[in-house]
Amino acid sequence: MANFNFPSADHEASIGFCPDHFAEVCARKSELKTLPEMRFEARNGAVAVQGYCLLADDTIAIVRVGVRGGKRVLWKFDA
Repeated sequence: MANFNFPSADHEASIGFCPDHFAEVCARKSELKTLPEMRFEARNGAVAVQGYCLLADDTIAIVRVGVRGGKRVLWKFDA
């Protein structure tokens, strides 16, 4: 597995972050949602959707998507 940079303890992306779970996410990278899929999922909700997302440059990120389609990349796991 590649060396990834993890969010520091005082960063908002570290809330609920578990390195063991991230290792499982990396093992199933092909099953991650893309940004358009997360936007589609969020549009029918009442609140924002947050989770791991596979970005167009093939990196994994923690992304929050609002119900109107706005996105915010909380953390990008650069290798």
